[in-house]
Amino acid sequence: MRAIFLALTMAALGPQAALAQQSSEPTPLTRGERAAAAQDRAAELQQINQAAFAAYQAEDYVRAANLFDRAFVMYVELAGWESPLTLQAANNLGESSIRAGRLDVALEVFLGVEDLMLEFHPDHESLGAVRSTIRYLRGELGQAQE
Repeated sequence: MRAIFLALTMAALGPQAALAQQSSEPTPLTRGERAAAAQDRAAELQQINQAAFAAYQAEDYVRAANLFDRAFVMYVELAGWESPLTLQAANNLGESSIRAGRLDVALEVFLGVEDLMLEFHPDHESLGAVRSTIRYLRGELGQAQE
């Protein structure tokens, strides 16, 4: 997986990620506690997505990109790398990053989207469009095409 995805995930998780990695024995949760926590995270994810789409529609692309970044991290946590929802969240992050003028971030995100597609969804109908976006971004950034 591209390093940017790991960096985005770790940055969004913040200090909790480092603390979780240092903890040798996590406190076990009951089945009910796990279910409640998952429902809370899903509700939070829905609110973040709604706010991100509202920001995007209002042309506040920087805010939208920041919110889509948070949503992407949550999709990785909740659904895993192989989920089509994670793929869509990464795509949303890439598109909003382009609109926000963060072309270098967008390129890394779309390279990650391409990796996800090739690894988990090799026949995805949008693979060609993703590759076209990568070529466009490399051209805009003055990078050689690979």
